[in-house]
Amino acid sequence: MSVVTADDADVHRGSPPKRGEWTVDDLARTPEDGVRRELFNGELIVSPAPILLHQRAALAIRDALQAACPPDLEVFVAPVDYEIALDTSFQPDVVVLRRADIDILDGVVRKPAVVVVEVLSKSTRKFDLEDKPKAYGNSGVERHWTFDPLTAHFVARRWLGAKYAEVAEARGEQRIRLDEPYPVEICPAEIING
Repeated sequence: MSVVTADDADVHRGSPPKRGEWTVDDLARTPEDGVRRELFNGELIVSPAPILLHQRAALAIRDALQAACPPDLEVFVAPVDYEIALDTSFQPDVVVLRRADIDILDGVVRKPAVVVVEVLSKSTRKFDLEDKPKAYGNSGVERHWTFDPLTAHFVARRWLGAKYAEVAEARGEQRIRLDEPYPVEICPAEIING
């Protein structure tokens, strides 16, 4: 399976927008049915449900981040709508936010995240590695991390004004310590094992 763009009436109450003309308001009017929908430059992106290994990895990363999280920050797992622009809204697998930027009743994040983490899957790999990073960086997200559960590969990147640059990497049993945005240890093998 792969990520697909969609524009049919089944995912939108009433007449759907034309392809490439979706907005976050249109996205908000789609049914709350558990289907993962994201927007990228006005295109509706519909992704299949992730495999259980993906879910285990996302929760393990969340747990590692949460265990060390300072009180002014908070860690969330998808689905969290992160609205980057009127025509772009992503759902990072794990996201660290400033508590001051959270409206807990709204459910939508509009201020730059401290860290976004994408757990890679076959269906979203290209989207997560090629399309999302530049949009995240341009929206003010300084840290973009990826984890591939099939290869036990973790990469931490930092925004340098025009692109993300790798600052740390670990595979398998390797253990790394990241000091930004706060000290946390990551071991890919432990993430896979939950």
